[in-house]
Amino acid sequence: MRSRFDVTVAVTVAVAVGIVAFFLAGMVVIVSSTLLAPFLGPVLVSAAALGAVWLVVRRGPSAKGFGTGMLVGWALLAFWSSRMSIGYFG
Repeated sequence: MRSRFDVTVAVTVAVAVGIVAFFLAGMVVIVSSTLLAPFLGPVLVSAAALGAVWLVVRRGPSAKGFGTGMLVGWALLAFWSSRMSIGYFG
């Protein structure tokens, strides 16, 4: 039986891992697809975001946390890869 603390820690760690994993994997996909097939990057990243939504809707607390982290990582990747990031203005 899990306590509330255990679930909270599991979800928090899953969110952090999801953010880092999706952001880093998304960067690799975008960079490598630029060399091979430019249309492939957004398609793969969007498919992974749909997988994250599926995790949030269908699975347990840890998977929901990981899916939420993936969605946050997807948003950060979209912001970072756009020209609106802070580095562009600085």
